[in-house]
Amino acid sequence: MKLLEKSGVETNSVLRIKREMSEAARKEMAALVNEILSEALELQTQCKEAQESVKDCRFVPLHRLLDDLSGDVEKCSEKLAGRLDELDGALGRSRVAAGRDALKDHPLAAGRTESTEAFAGTLSAFGKHAHEAVEKAVEAGDLDTAGLLTEISRGVDRLM
Repeated sequence: MKLLEKSGVETNSVLRIKREMSEAARKEMAALVNEILSEALELQTQCKEAQESVKDCRFVPLHRLLDDLSGDVEKCSEKLAGRLDELDGALGRSRVAAGRDALKDHPLAAGRTESTEAFAGTLSAFGKHAHEAVEKAVEAGDLDTAGLLTEISRGVDRLM
């Protein structure tokens, strides 16, 4: 697939989207998905940091929960990156996208309680941003992006 893209041949989903959406709408949705992707990448990093703060054997279930959550966030990031590819709006590098997030930084040298509470706050903020992004996607008429963002926000809601 990457070879086709480099040779100038576009995938069917990109062509379909270009037919169905104006360039301005595609750019708006790509920017929106890029924002949520950058937050998802930051969320995954903070999840790993919270997981590292939970090392005591009495907290094995919490450690496993955070590990599972990190995997879920990674899958979410992959879906968002796939949608960006369809919108033909990828920034190209994860560190570029990650520099655009609006989430608070994880506290340095945080203790177990502070770290997990900070992560819960970050997860909540991510969920709120995903909900807001759904509304923007619906307003723009991009129901595919809205559906993906709805799936993500529902997943966050279940965790909260």
